[in-house]
Amino acid sequence: MISFFRRLFGYGGSSSYRTVAGAPAAPFANEAEYLRSSNKRLSTLHELYLKYKNTPHGPKLQTVLEQTKKIHSYLVTKKRLHELELFHLQHTDHFINTFSVIIEVYLRHAAPVVVTTSPVPQKAAAPSAPAPQPSPSQPRPKVQRHVSQRPFEEKVEDVLRKIESETIRGINTAHKVTEMVRRVAGQAPTFMPPSPAPAFGKASSLSVPVIAIDTFSRIYYVRELEGEGTVRGEIGYTSTDEEKENFLLHISSRLGIDRSLLTYRGNTILAIPGGPTAYMPVVHWNDCAYVITMHDYRLFPVKTQQRGK
Repeated sequence: MISFFRRLFGYGGSSSYRTVAGAPAAPFANEAEYLRSSNKRLSTLHELYLKYKNTPHGPKLQTVLEQTKKIHSYLVTKKRLHELELFHLQHTDHFINTFSVIIEVYLRHAAPVVVTTSPVPQKAAAPSAPAPQPSPSQPRPKVQRHVSQRPFEEKVEDVLRKIESETIRGINTAHKVTEMVRRVAGQAPTFMPPSPAPAFGKASSLSVPVIAIDTFSRIYYVRELEGEGTVRGEIGYTSTDEEKENFLLHISSRLGIDRSLLTYRGNTILAIPGGPTAYMPVVHWNDCAYVITMHDYRLFPVKTQQRGK
C-alpha cells in the first residue's frame, strides 16, 4: 500500500518505460527531399566545371561551385534545409539553366560552318591527250566560313558576370556591408556631433539673436597635442575648470586669439545660415559674446540672456 501511494504521488522514482499518446515525431519528409535536391545541384555544378574547366569560364565555374558548397555545408549543419532549397531556387537553378543555354548558343554561333562541294566526276582522258585546264572565266566554288562576331561574345561575358555576381551575393553581403561601414567611418569628419538635448522651442535666426545658456548639453571636439596626436575633448556648462581651460587653449590656437582675452560661458542651440541647427559653445571676447561653429571655427555675435528673465 505504501509503495502504491509513493508511485501515485511521484515518490517512487521515474519509470524507464513511458509512452506518449499519438504518433512519434518523425523528421519532415520535405527536408530529406531538399537534401537530395541540393546534392543533385552540386553534382550538376561539378559536371559543368569538369566540362568547361579548360575554357576561360573554368575559374568562374570553380568559384561558383566552391561558394555553393560552403553555403550547402553551413545550412545543412544548422538544419536550415528549407532556406537551402530557397537559395538553390533563387540562385543555383537560375545559374545552371542560364549558363547551359548561353554556352550552347555561344558554341553554336562560334563554330565555323564550312560549305563543301562534292567533286564532279570526270571522264578518263586518253593517255596521249593532255589534262583539261579549267576555263579562266569559270568561277571556282568558294568556301564560306562563319566569322564569330565580337559583340556577341561581349554580351555573353556580360551575362555570365551578372549571373556569377547574383549567385555568390548571399555570402558576400556581410563582407560588403562591413567594408561600407569602414569606409564611411574613415571618411567621417573629425567633429563629433553633440549629444541630443531637450527641445527649447524654435531656434533663433542669426541676426544678433538673444540666446539662453543651456546647462545640460555637452559638445565633443578633437584637439591636437604636441607629439601625442589628437585627443577627444568635451565642453559643457558643468565641465571642470581643467576641461574649460583645455577648450579655451584649443580655441585660442585655432583662432589666433590671446588666451587671456577668452572666457567660456556655456553652450546654446542656434541655427546658422547655410548650416544645420546644433549646439555651439559661447565665449566672451573683448566684452562681446560669440558662438563658435566647431566644424569650421567661425565666430557669430550673439546676445546672452539668463533663463527666466
